[in-house]
Amino acid sequence: MIYKKEKTVQCKKTLTNPGRGMLQIFYYNGGEEWSYEEAAGCMVDEESLILLVINIGRYRNDEIPSDILTETGRIIDFFKENKKDIIVRPVYDSKGQALLFEPSDFELLKRHAAKLCNLFKEKNVFMIQGLFIGNWGEMHGSRYTDDIHLREIYGIMREYAGEDMYLAVRCPYHYRILCGSGYDRKLGLFDDAILSSETDMGTFAPAGANKEHDVRLPFEREEELDFENKICRYAPNGGEAVYGDGYVNTMGQRDIVNMFTRMRLTYLNRLYDRNILDIWEREKCTLQGSHKEESFLDYIKDHLGYRLVLRDCRVKEIKSSNGIRQIRITLKIQNTGFAPVYINNKVRIILKGEKILTEDTGWNLCDMGSGRGEDIKTFEHVMEVPKGKGEYGLYIFVYTGDDNRPVLFSNLDPENKAGIIKFYR
Repeated sequence: MIYKKEKTVQCKKTLTNPGRGMLQIFYYNGGEEWSYEEAAGCMVDEESLILLVINIGRYRNDEIPSDILTETGRIIDFFKENKKDIIVRPVYDSKGQALLFEPSDFELLKRHAAKLCNLFKEKNVFMIQGLFIGNWGEMHGSRYTDDIHLREIYGIMREYAGEDMYLAVRCPYHYRILCGSGYDRKLGLFDDAILSSETDMGTFAPAGANKEHDVRLPFEREEELDFENKICRYAPNGGEAVYGDGYVNTMGQRDIVNMFTRMRLTYLNRLYDRNILDIWEREKCTLQGSHKEESFLDYIKDHLGYRLVLRDCRVKEIKSSNGIRQIRITLKIQNTGFAPVYINNKVRIILKGEKILTEDTGWNLCDMGSGRGEDIKTFEHVMEVPKGKGEYGLYIFVYTGDDNRPVLFSNLDPENKAGIIKFYR
């Protein structure tokens, strides 16, 4: 057998891949009319993720009406029809005054959480941000931030949203309060103050603070980044970059990339904070690779979440005792992005010759990690081939498992027309 690899080149093009990238935010205030036309007009086609903030503050003393639940479901369906992965953040407050807008009746809050989480499960949203409470839904400034209340809300959300739903909490110490010394592989983080200060506005402890190492309080930056790297191997991390006190100016481009890689950063708000995003947009990328001399913001955008590169492909013929001819296909795939693949996926191999043969490999790219030591994985698949001589082209296609949206490689053409290897028998 003779085989010839097709030439592949790492490209600079931004890939519209599911479950990652810059994040667009939409707001629905329960009880107010929501404009589908306006949402459609401002939607960014090149971005796959949206955050839907659902404000239920007007129901702080009442059950959520059934028509509001129905309308929330319609809005989620609208985004799904537009091929968006949906993060939802249910909140009572959008003014930084959670104590005024949250229910004083905790049992009512739990019923709200149960109804909405059940809806989110039915609609198969990507992730639920926050635990309903706090200023802007960010889990601070609330009467319910003690350990007991947090665990009760989390328990209700997990029960009604299901074991497979991604949830996210604001800080690593919230994670420790909920999970103790254990782990929930479907629990991630969101940080709406990335790089705003040395502590990310309270996400991390100031140097020398929390000497007793109380797990219910923040640890220092370096230790928390290590913790984030561990827990976000299996669940997403994202948020907003904020200029704040100018802490970002103490870091070079390599420092920022290393930090985002340790965080396993999957998404960033596309609009806020422009003070920091504009700095990155003006900067030329100084890092080696396909983005050198491009905008540093483009580098960040293109490496949020996963960025797949096919590094090697080999084909070996196997002669079995029963005369069936088979080939063993070995692919080496690298993830050069900041974070793993979290979205359900399937990998299909197509062999084109006189006949076209298609097989699902059973591979799951979620098995790959991100960052040094975790970013390259070798996959093998054995498939039967027709007898006789001929020329064949081998193609690889990756799709989301739920709705068959394509997952693109950065060094293969989007439609994979050229294939990745040709072989002759």
